[in-house]
Formats: sequence, structure tokens, C-alpha cells
Amino acid sequence: MTMRATMRLAVGSTIGSIVGAPVGIALLIMIAACSVATRRGAVIAALENPELAAQARVACDNGNPSGCLFAAEVAMRGRPAEGTGAANACPGRRVDRDPESAARYADKACAAGLADGCAVLGMIDGDVPAVARKEAKAVALYQKACEGGSTLGCSMLGRSLVDGRGVETDQPRGLDLLRRTCRNGSPLGCANLGVVLLTGVTGERDLRLARSLFTNSCKEGVTGACVMLGEMYFSGNGVEPDETRAARLFREACQAGDPFGCAISGLAFATGKGEARDETRAMTLYTCACEDGNALGCKMLGMAYQEGHGVAASAEHAASLFQKACELGDQEACRLVGGKRRVAI
Repeated sequence: MTMRATMRLAVGSTIGSIVGAPVGIALLIMIAACSVATRRGAVIAALENPELAAQARVACDNGNPSGCLFAAEVAMRGRPAEGTGAANACPGRRVDRDPESAARYADKACAAGLADGCAVLGMIDGDVPAVARKEAKAVALYQKACEGGSTLGCSMLGRSLVDGRGVETDQPRGLDLLRRTCRNGSPLGCANLGVVLLTGVTGERDLRLARSLFTNSCKEGVTGACVMLGEMYFSGNGVEPDETRAARLFREACQAGDPFGCAISGLAFATGKGEARDETRAMTLYTCACEDGNALGCKMLGMAYQEGHGVAASAEHAASLFQKACELGDQEACRLVGGKRRVAI
């Protein structure tokens, strides 16, 4: 799941809590009266509102933790790359993100006792693959957030316990947390529970329920759930294969700014499965995903350079891309670094 999507779930309830922010109060009233889809759209519109962003920063400076949390999300979101080459090439791309400011604001929210602030800070700290110290710190923050009543924190803690990332594996406890957060209405909790049930990592596998959870979470704006649902349709895992539907889900996730969605959408274009075969488009999407820190995008781009698919072959460039993918946590890419293995796209 993307950090932007999960952070947005945390800040949706803080808009009207910003001190001295009449715009925020009006938006909260409007959002409460709307459907789920419209509420999500209203929250996103609020995050794009420069006036509200400025009010949030002032509120944070004046000691309001909700203002700090809102400011953290604004800093992580950056701004749309409209009117730039990146906007045309990379759907949903945003620029001028400021993770350092986001961490500072989230830290203030956490220190002031806002549990969701601790969860968001953990997500920022934990968003560095293969760095055990950061992962352990993130888990400690998820634990604090969960104990403080943050559904987001409990969901992230549950997934960490199942995966053993930053903490000793405790799958029964992790699964229990994911079930509880999902029952409490967390789209992220349901999506994470879906991943566990799809993979069967805890010994329990339920493809029908996983599909239902992904479907509902995707509708709630969790782009990673859309990608997982697409993968089920792409492979026919627990459902009738439907490559066209899968490709649409990948494409929509990409357009919403999900780098993994862009990477796997590129794969659909490269193979001609669900999309008209277009190696140039695939290369563009791999590049977008890689530039946004997605390991699969870097690996697939490296494979394209290794084989000369859609680009002039370059073993040197391929090796550098495999190295980047490896550093981002892709174990196959680690094995490919410096090797001569040929991998078909």
C-alpha cells in the first residue's frame, strides 16, 4: 500500500480540528454529509487547498496536533506535476515532496498525543527498505499509536508482526490486529488482511474473502488493494482470469500515483496482456515507477536494458538498475547484480 493513500486515511478526520480554520470546519461539515467516494474526494481536495495547508501549518506552530498531522500529509503529497514532461509521461506523479518536513510535523503530532501522528511518523521512518534500525523504530511508533487508539497504527503493527519486519514475527497477534482493524472499518486493515489471506503466510488462505476485501478497499482509495485485485484477475488466482480487467486496475492505480501500479501496468503493456503491446509505453512506466522508488520498476527496466526490449541494450545500465532495485529490497535483483543471467520479459 502506498504511504500517501494510508496517510490520507489518517488525516481525513482532522480537517475540522485545525485551530482558527473556518475553511476546515466548513469542509468537515460538507464531507460528513457525503458518500464514501465523495468524502474521499473532498479530503483530497482539501489537501490540495493552499489556504487550508497554510492554516494547518500555523495551527501546528500554535500547538494543535491535528494541524500538524494535516501539514505532514500536505508535505508528503507535494503538488501535481501538471504542465511538465513528467506529468505527461508519468500518470499521477507529484513533485516537491518534503519528507523531512512531513516527519517533523508528524513528530509534533505524535509528541502532542495524537496517536495517528505516531502511526504516520512510523510510516515515514519505515519507508526505507532493508534498514533494520528504521523498521524497528517504525514498529515502536505503530505500537504506541495502536495503544493510543489509532486504527492506522494497529493495522501497520499487525502487518509488521505478520511479516516479522522490524519486530519478531508473531502471526497470531498480527492476524488478530488486522481482523480487528478491518472489522472497525479500516480500508487499509482490510487490504492488509486480504494480502495475508491471499498468500496464506499464516497458514490460513481464503481467496474469496481476499478478493472481497481488495474490492472494497480499492473502492475506498487504497491503490495497493486495486493492484492486488488486478493480480488476482491477471493470474486467475481464485477468480476467472480477466486480463483486461486486471490491466484496467493496474492502470487506474498508476493514474492515482501508485508506483507499483505503474510498474505492473508497464508489464501488461510489455507482454500485450490486457493492453495493446507497446514496449515504448512499458519502458516509460517502468522508468516512472523506478524514479519513484519502486523496486519492480527498476528491475523490469534493468531487464529491458539487458535484453534490448524497447531500448538499446546496455549491460552497464542494466546492472545499475538491478543494483538500485536490490537496494530497494528486491532479492532477485540482488542476484542479478553483476551476473550474466538472461531474463525474458
